[in-house]
Amino acid sequence: MKHKIILAKLDSEILSLVSEIVERVGDDISIESVSDDKALIAKAKEFFVLLLIVDLKKCDQNDINFVLHFNELFPETTIVAFAEQISLDLEQVLRKRDIEIFHKDALTGAELSKIIYSVTKKYLDGGWIRDISPCSFLQLIEYEQKTCTLRIVEREKGKSGILFIKDGELMDGRLNGVRGPDSVYQILCWDQVDIYVEYGCCLKEKAVDGDLRKLILEAMRLKDENQRRGMDATEELIVAVDSSASDEQRSTVFSKILHRLNEIFGEKWRPLNIGFDKSKGPLISMLEEVGTLLGAGSLKVAYVKEGSNNTVIIPGREVVCLDVDIKFPRDKVLRIFSSEDLPWT
Repeated sequence: MKHKIILAKLDSEILSLVSEIVERVGDDISIESVSDDKALIAKAKEFFVLLLIVDLKKCDQNDINFVLHFNELFPETTIVAFAEQISLDLEQVLRKRDIEIFHKDALTGAELSKIIYSVTKKYLDGGWIRDISPCSFLQLIEYEQKTCTLRIVEREKGKSGILFIKDGELMDGRLNGVRGPDSVYQILCWDQVDIYVEYGCCLKEKAVDGDLRKLILEAMRLKDENQRRGMDATEELIVAVDSSASDEQRSTVFSKILHRLNEIFGEKWRPLNIGFDKSKGPLISMLEEVGTLLGAGSLKVAYVKEGSNNTVIIPGREVVCLDVDIKFPRDKVLRIFSSEDLPWT
């Protein structure tokens, strides 16, 4: 399977420049120009995308939100953005996600070459492993306490997924744009695979509970159950836990929230960032317990201030977080999200 560099909404001059640089890198890497957001998500599900280069032009909020959304779905993809105007708040939000942003006039050919070579070198320094199952290979990595990203291709049907490992510990998995334990179980059940080992792991927080042995045992149990139903190992497992929201469902949630805020505030105010944050789950549970004790009813929205970080948290199937500035219209925003008739998730 070829790895790709995706170019989104770029003018012909930059497209030509990137093409020239990539041609000198290697045959295993190709480039593709995509102008539609849905098509870009589809390509990222189908191929391993090493690098996304995107033109944010005048930093339309929808374009910014999409880049942040893509980063959450495909954290292994390096994102480089450039724009005509860059605010300090935007730069801070993107760099917090390790997304590089440049002023359009300052993005030189030399700088672009440096970025592309850096990303592709990390890929080219790795290599393919064949004739070993994901479970067996993971146990070797755990024993050696390696840090790496495994890009795994199932041979029979050509499905592909990614496992993230840090110091021998399985951090998370991704399959078809969905992350979490369900994706890990699916991948661990594959038998005939090709594994590309890329050294390094972009994740900082563990999103999969339990040690590797427990995850493997649970995957094997699910595999046995599905085989008794007449399903083969390449088919989607029937798992006992709810799946994470799909990228389409997530986009719908974001759109509802941003549309409602735009109705109320227009261009006067908007959040700095919007995204899902699994790490806020324990905090939500604690606040809900306090609410129950006080007889305050179910939790609809919370505002958390941690140092210089200000966050509006909206509970749901997955926790939605809005990063806001210190001067945001707190009372009005909290009233909007505490409304009974607004099903955000």
